[in-house]
Amino acid sequence: MHLRTPYLRTLPLLVVLAVAGCSDDSRPAATADAGSDARDTGADLDDAMDAAGEPDAGDATDPDVSDTADATDGSDGDATDADAADMPDTADVPEPFSWEGAAPQTLYVVDGLPLTEARIAEFEPELFVLDTLSQTIFVDSATIGDDLFHEEDVLIGDAALGPRVVKGRDMTPDEVWLGQDIGGLIGQLFFSDRFTFVDYPGRTVRFLEIPPGDDAPPPPGYDGIAPFEVRHEMPNFFPVAVADFGGVEAPLLADTSSRMTVITQSIFDAQPVDEPLPQRHGFRFLTNFGEDAGFLTRMPELRFGDLVVRNLVVGVIPDDNHVRAVLEPNRVFVEGFLGAGFWRRFAVGIDGQVLVHGMSEGGTRRFLLWGDGTEPEELAFAWTKVGVELTRRAGAVTVEMVYEETTASDAGLLVGDVLVTLEGAPVDALSLEEIRDALRGESGSPRTLGIERGEETLTFEVTVDELL
Repeated sequence: MHLRTPYLRTLPLLVVLAVAGCSDDSRPAATADAGSDARDTGADLDDAMDAAGEPDAGDATDPDVSDTADATDGSDGDATDADAADMPDTADVPEPFSWEGAAPQTLYVVDGLPLTEARIAEFEPELFVLDTLSQTIFVDSATIGDDLFHEEDVLIGDAALGPRVVKGRDMTPDEVWLGQDIGGLIGQLFFSDRFTFVDYPGRTVRFLEIPPGDDAPPPPGYDGIAPFEVRHEMPNFFPVAVADFGGVEAPLLADTSSRMTVITQSIFDAQPVDEPLPQRHGFRFLTNFGEDAGFLTRMPELRFGDLVVRNLVVGVIPDDNHVRAVLEPNRVFVEGFLGAGFWRRFAVGIDGQVLVHGMSEGGTRRFLLWGDGTEPEELAFAWTKVGVELTRRAGAVTVEMVYEETTASDAGLLVGDVLVTLEGAPVDALSLEEIRDALRGESGSPRTLGIERGEETLTFEVTVDELL
């Protein structure tokens, strides 16, 4: 589908679009019961709200009330009797930028997604996903009771934000893929008036009220490294960045909560390559609106200006996919999603300052990316694995995808099978990430899976395959 140019706002639009993908790194233990619906972190189409406005640019140009000089005729010839209005207004002097202006908080990367601790009102702190696609701050409806908007005190790490508008939503569909409980999603209502520094390699996150200027020092751990700037449009407060795949431009939703980067078949077909790109079928593009069959590939190159990312694993979906019918009537035109495999290669600055006003209220904003785009070490063998994708649904570890032409598909594993044992040991006490890690290894190494299928208990002997 030609999801081209930023979409204009007709009615308030909030979308939950999720890409089912693979997990390749986890930190907290998985504890959640799973849900029944695979979808990405985001918002619902019928959630109408006006997102936050622009940050206050400050009053540095406020004129003095009066510059009238003292006209008293003094015999001492005193010419230094200045009016109080001539004195500098310290309230109008902006504070200098400092990375130390906000203490680093712990960043957890689970299933490729960034999470940090937040507390809503008087409730206990929980992990929240930092989600650039969500328009507001979503809180598990089990915590705040319903799906209405609320004004609640919000504390993220050490940053006490005071009252903020939050919205209740069932987090079960998101927990299916993460394999653990989450408190909610931190979205654009939070990002739009601050600078958020998400250091994927360093596993920290900082929330700064003052954005770094062009002359600001680099963040801790990145001395001597200049950031890449990626500008994106913010129509209706959804970030749309235009990537270049082999000279073919593709507007993508820049979504830190998508587990996979996804592109349409047209972008894949237009690639100028000497050898055919690999295709691993069995991938399913899942959102709360439906699903499409697709395949995985490894793209030789993605560019944002001088920034080059190589060997990025992406999902390829039909042009006429099920999301098109949802987005295009709302003037949403993109060619996919920019997901976790891209973001986690960098330290990412989410700059909420409006740079240029466009036709929509979001204007043009930027991401700052520190790093050279090299694939992280933990991803090097992410696709040397048993050819299945797993979720945790209603407490059960469930087979969600079976990749074709693998020993898993040849052995007869099916979507919906429930994994109960691995190498003869029960898996119910393991986190989803621990199970996923155990299914990776050296190509050809054997794995024994105990499966429940209806009333049957079956044993499958499979091996690790090099999928891409």
